[in-house]
This record gives sequence, structure tokens and C-alpha cells, in this order.
Amino acid sequence: MAKKKTLREIFQDKAAAVKRGFEDAVPAWRERKHDVLTGTVTAVEEDGGTKNITILLEKGAKMDFQPGGAVGVPGRVDKRLADEITAVLLTRNDEEKQLAAVLLQPTAPYPSVLLTAPSRELLEMVDQKLDALPRTDLAAHHKSLKAILQDDKKFAEFQAAYDVSDFLNLFPQMVTAEELLAKQGPAHGNKTYCLIDYGEMQDAEGETRQYLKLSVLPEAGLHRQKLFGEQEEVLHFGETSHYLAGLAVGDELHITAQPKNKADFSLPDDLSGGVVMIGQGNGAVPFMTLLKEIKRRREAGEETGNVHLILAARDEGAVWGVKEIQPYLDDGTITRVDVALSDTEASRGIEQNSGKLFPGNHQADVLLHHATRLADRDGDFATAESGLFHPDVEKSLYGALVRGGDIFISGGEGFKNTMEAAVDGIAARQGKKREDLQGRLSTSKSTMRIQGESEGWSRRIAGKFLAGYLKSAGYKK
Repeated sequence: MAKKKTLREIFQDKAAAVKRGFEDAVPAWRERKHDVLTGTVTAVEEDGGTKNITILLEKGAKMDFQPGGAVGVPGRVDKRLADEITAVLLTRNDEEKQLAAVLLQPTAPYPSVLLTAPSRELLEMVDQKLDALPRTDLAAHHKSLKAILQDDKKFAEFQAAYDVSDFLNLFPQMVTAEELLAKQGPAHGNKTYCLIDYGEMQDAEGETRQYLKLSVLPEAGLHRQKLFGEQEEVLHFGETSHYLAGLAVGDELHITAQPKNKADFSLPDDLSGGVVMIGQGNGAVPFMTLLKEIKRRREAGEETGNVHLILAARDEGAVWGVKEIQPYLDDGTITRVDVALSDTEASRGIEQNSGKLFPGNHQADVLLHHATRLADRDGDFATAESGLFHPDVEKSLYGALVRGGDIFISGGEGFKNTMEAAVDGIAARQGKKREDLQGRLSTSKSTMRIQGESEGWSRRIAGKFLAGYLKSAGYKK
């Protein structure tokens, strides 16, 4: 009789399978690692509305946190994986039973297992819309959707394999924010989190182990956000697991390390031209690695030039990493910090009391958003009456381009595109093309996101479906 797999072994197998599945289609995946690691929460601190969580990795485990790296959990759940998990949960082993008990809780430390599945009401609404106004490009998906709605088993399997974002990607531009709120409800977790520090520390037995420190933002549920310089509202919902907010000291979690290649987001050999970093929310996470490297090279006697950090956030309470970047301001690694907020009133609030965010002599200059339309990437930048940035920030960005400095942009896809277009616009207003200047511009995805990358890592087993599946298999809490 075959030995039953543990949950960790299942996740390891799944990670390896996902890697194999993409190696042929995406050659770069061959260079990446997908190691499942176990961590234990050793400290939880409240910090001005955010929660900072320190996680100590298991003995011998180490994650390569190069810039742009990420962690996630194995996704692409299918019936076979559901069967394997069910087998684990039916085991009589006390340790595995303990894992099983937390697996079905709202704060379960297995984010690949619990996430909101698309509701029947949401599927029915899209079906009705396509009946009323058919779309040729969605004909095949619509046919499958009808089959799913007519078969309860297929519907349950669909909920097991796809989360809300997957469904919206299958049927693009079919659901508005208001419709999603009405049909799906505000029950999604929405804890955005980021890696704010990492290093080595001694455990209780005196052994050196790697630790991670995560910062969890306080908002939960569905919320709306105005884009920078835009009037449209964007709906954010729970891709990044509400489970972190419920972790306590002693809790254990599994994570999958998937570091990217160093070429994705790396510092130049010569730092004398300066560095400008523009990050949206926890998209600024990769900058921690860059700042560590700049500080090391600066202390070694290298000329580092000006280091300018721009933090973009929805409002004052969501400004990322204030506490963590303060030491780099104090020791002179960072020359200047600016805070960009999408809400004008909140911006004015910080402007009048900038010392609240950055104590001492390091007061943040604030960028106020405005409604000036940025030209399209291939459009005429002269049509924009003014740039997206404060004039002093424009001067800093253009100076980096001229001197051969580096500009790093990190955040959501729309934010990256907007910021890249804005930098192009700065060059255009000086009668130049960015490509003709010495400076280099690099972009990166946010790091430390539970769902990992978009290629097959966002599927989850819905908790509701798994609970029903376990019940049918004879599992009792």
C-alpha cells in the first residue's frame, strides 16, 4: 500500500508539476527554483495600522531574495489534488490532523486552498449578458459557461479550479465594479502584504536561520481606488489572502520560493549617475533589496550618486514601508523621499504635517495628483499640458536619465505603464527621446505576493467546495 503524502509533499509535487508545465513554453522558467519551505511566526507587531509579522524559516532553508523575486504557493488545483488533500485530512496522524483542522478555517495558513470562488449569480449575469449581446471572441467560453451552469457537479469543479479573478480574465470587460459588488458581495479577503525585511537570526537553540518580515495592510473586503490622475474607480478584491492578518505567534505556514533571474531588476555596476525608485504600494518591496545593496557599496567607498525614492499609495494610511526606510534616510543612503497619493485631500494632510511620516530632518515632499491626461505611449507628449510629477521630481528623473542613472518602477501593470509613459513624457518635454539618453529604466512586478505570478499560480480550491468535498468523503471535524 502506497504511503500517504503529507500536505507539504503534495505542494512540493504541485510546484514541480507547474514548473515542468511551463519550462517548454517559457524557457526562463528553467532558471527558476520552486522550493516549498516551512516557516513559523515568531513575532506579531502592530505598527500604525499595519501588522508586522516575523517568520522564521525551517533549519537549512534559505530564500534568494534578489530584486523582483517572489513567493507564492502551488496553484492549478485539480480533482487529483483535491483527492490527495482529502486523503491527508482523513489521516489519523495527530500532526496532520492538526494541519487539517486549520485548513478549513478563514485564517488557514494554506492560501492555495482558501480563496473566494466565483458565485453562481456572477456566472448567471455574464451568461445573460452574452445571450443579449453575443461576442464572437467569447463564443467558446460562453458555451462552456452554459454547460457549467446546467450541471451542479461541473459548477462545483469550476469553483474549485477558478477564483474570481480567473473568471474575470476569461470574460474580459463583461463585469463592472458595481456589478461585481452586487453579484459577488464584499466577502473577499483583501489583505495586501509585502516583504519589508529579511536576514538571519539565532533561534532558541542558538542556530542561525533565515527570517522574513512581512507588513500586512489593514484594509479588508472590497474597496474602490481612484487611479493616479484618472477619474475611473478600480475595484480591488482579495487576491492576496486575508489569512496573514489572523496569524499568531507559533503558527506555521508553507510558502513557495520562486526567485526571478537577477537580470530582471538589478543595479548597474556604476552608481554615480544616481538611482530613482518609483513604487506603488507593496510594489516598492524590491527596493529593500536595492537599498541594502546601495548601502553596502556606499560603505565600501563607491560613489552612489543621489538615491531618490517615490512611494505611491491610495491614501495616507497605505503609504508603504515608512518605518523600514527610515534607517536608510538617517544614514544618508536615501537622498530624497516623495509620497504620491491618489486622494488630494489626504495629500494636503500629509503636506501640512510631513514630519508625522518622516521624523527629524527628512520631511517628505508630496506629489499632488491632477487630472492631466498622459499621452499614450506612442502618442504626442506635447498634448499633455504638464507632467504627472512635481517639477522638482521631474528634474530629478531627467537628471538621472542624462547622467546615466537608473530608474526603477515597480507596481501593478497599469501603474508601471503609466509611470513609464510619464518618464518618456519628461524626456519629450526636454526635446529628447528616453532611448537616446544614457539612463536605464527597469520595471518589475510586486514581490511577496501569495498568488505569485499570473501564469497558473492564482487558482485555489474554494474553502466552501473543499468543505463539501470532505463531508462527502466522510471527514468530520
